Amino acid sequence: MAELKREFYSHLDAWQRLLLARHPQRPYTLDYARMLFEDFSEIHGDRLFADDPAIVCGMARFGGRSAMVIGQQKDATPRRVWRATSAKPSRGLPESAAGHAPGREI
Repeated sequence: MAELKREFYSHLDAWQRLLLARHPQRPYTLDYARMLFEDFSEIHGDRLFADDPAIVCGMARFGGRSAMVIGQQKDATPRRVWRATSAKPSRGLPESAAGHAPGREI
């Protein structure tokens, strides 16, 4: 398998590799989670403010053992293309929302 991969990528120039890496039909974190793990159950929210659509987190089973799945999710579907360009982990609460988080003292 490694030899096949090396042979395939050796014929691509830098631009072709970039296009392949950014292809909208490439698998994303949720695709891998559903293919590789059993009983994947996604967790949402950070318990203080909101759900970050760029971060996927969930519990699953892998080979009969419990596992935690964490990854970055980008979405390239036309209805949610804004997520594809802005899916980056949050850096905390925006200044305008800091006073609106329940139970949060700053």
